[in-house]
Amino acid sequence: MKSLESVFGPNSALVEELYKQYQENPDTVPNHWKNYFDELEGVESKKPSPDENGVPTVKEKPAPAKKPEKKAPEKREPEPTIPESAELQKIKGVASKIVDNMDESIYVPTATSLRVLPVKMMAEDRAIINTHLLKTGHPKASFTHLIGLGRHQSDEGIPHA
Repeated sequence: MKSLESVFGPNSALVEELYKQYQENPDTVPNHWKNYFDELEGVESKKPSPDENGVPTVKEKPAPAKKPEKKAPEKREPEPTIPESAELQKIKGVASKIVDNMDESIYVPTATSLRVLPVKMMAEDRAIINTHLLKTGHPKASFTHLIGLGRHQSDEGIPHA
């Protein structure tokens, strides 16, 4: 069995807590987690079904998210008056495409994760790396380079700005 940390990454603490709860009383966790943990334990379970909140179980494939229909914005305040000297222009070309993309991006689901880093060690590593880079005529590495590079790619070398 793979470790929960290798499967769930930064969310592994939550999953471990759910797993302990499952081990104490399997009926206290949501059905989709119960089915997942049953599968991990090798427990035969009935045909998976959505839980009481309608969330699909692990084995079911969720339906693709539908993009909500665009609705006309609600007018809460009167529109501001435009000075007569102002010249209004319709957005065209690339700027128009950027506006369209920004409108569409509202419907793109996002996720946030947390990365815990030992900052003192990272600062010391950066100092060592930058000393080497400066001696070899390369630009300095920033903290962003080190964070973006991550531990798993550290053997590929230092990115150049």
